[in-house]
Amino acid sequence: MARDRMHLGLLLLPAFLLAPIAGNACVCEGHSLETQEQVNTEVSAALENYSAIFSGEVIELTLLQVTFKTEHVWKGNKQATIVLSTGRTKVSERIYSDSSCTFGFSMGKRYVVFANTSTLGLLTDKCSLTMLIEKAERVIKSLDELAEAKGKKRLTPE
Repeated sequence: MARDRMHLGLLLLPAFLLAPIAGNACVCEGHSLETQEQVNTEVSAALENYSAIFSGEVIELTLLQVTFKTEHVWKGNKQATIVLSTGRTKVSERIYSDSSCTFGFSMGKRYVVFANTSTLGLLTDKCSLTMLIEKAERVIKSLDELAEAKGKKRLTPE
């Protein structure tokens, strides 16, 4: 009987070690993007709060950095490529640490990115308006309209 419990405990131990820790969950306020008016409100706030807003394709992806071929820039420096930190930090030779809020980019995909400057460089997360470009039609429309209202145009790097 005691031996059976020990075997059961050994079987359950790996599952326990793989279980997510509730205290590390990413908690975001959430964005109301159901109507164009809500999108405009969110994007207007983002234009004030983020240091870089651009669209681009992921052309290089490592554990620590993601490089974009820039398509359009609404805020920040006009550059042909922009490098973002993934948010991961190197703890030791083979161990990296990241947050549950780390945004997961995919190679070759196109995104609209809302990023801020951090100690790691430019950084975005799941709580920002960063999203795949195919889901960003209303966000892009709002960015263009708000930029035009301020007498600015979206920049296209050469």
